[in-house]
Amino acid sequence: MKTFKSNNNKQLFFDLNNNASFTIDDFIISASNIKAFNYLKKWPQWDDNFIALIGKQGSGKSHLAKIWALENNSFYLDKNDTDINEVIKKIKLCVVVEDLDRIDYNSTFMFHLINHVKEINGYILYTSRRNPASLKLNLQDLDSRLRAAIPIRIEDPDDFLLEAILIKLFADKQIDLSANLTNFILKRSNRSCEYIKRLVDSVYIKIMEERRPLTIPLLSNVLEEMEEK
Repeated sequence: MKTFKSNNNKQLFFDLNNNASFTIDDFIISASNIKAFNYLKKWPQWDDNFIALIGKQGSGKSHLAKIWALENNSFYLDKNDTDINEVIKKIKLCVVVEDLDRIDYNSTFMFHLINHVKEINGYILYTSRRNPASLKLNLQDLDSRLRAAIPIRIEDPDDFLLEAILIKLFADKQIDLSANLTNFILKRSNRSCEYIKRLVDSVYIKIMEERRPLTIPLLSNVLEEMEEK
């Protein structure tokens, strides 16, 4: 739950509709992610035991990884997991390693994790904004193992996906989005899922702070403010 402070006579409010759901029913399938979705669904008939799910920030990598983890009772590696012996005890067969390109995982820890999963003929699903083959690591043996992971890509969002995400995010905040407002946003906003999410949050904050209805002038104001940042 988010708390927003009141300033300049703006209304204080609590965002009670900010809890994201990562179930399969909440995942929006489109041409940009259908291949990745289908590939993960065909587990364990993968082409390899180590898969790298690659896509831009906000593309749905984490959502897909959580779906796969839930369906296969996977161990979800936390960045604070540093004791390899304790981690190994918790692994049954499958492991999810998020944000391989952004989290500074200990190379030796990761090397031993991969070796253990290989020994038990298990599976690892990495998520990353870049192919692990392009990452520069300080441990050569680990580098070679990550390069062997098969890359599965989520492509840039298409019109269908952007529109569906836009409508869903507003609906999650109990705001109905008309067709003309939807078209207005899509014609003027950055065409990325991450941007759409930030836009919806910004619009919601302005609506609640200023107690204004969702209109084209309000949307224009938010879009301008986001361009200035």
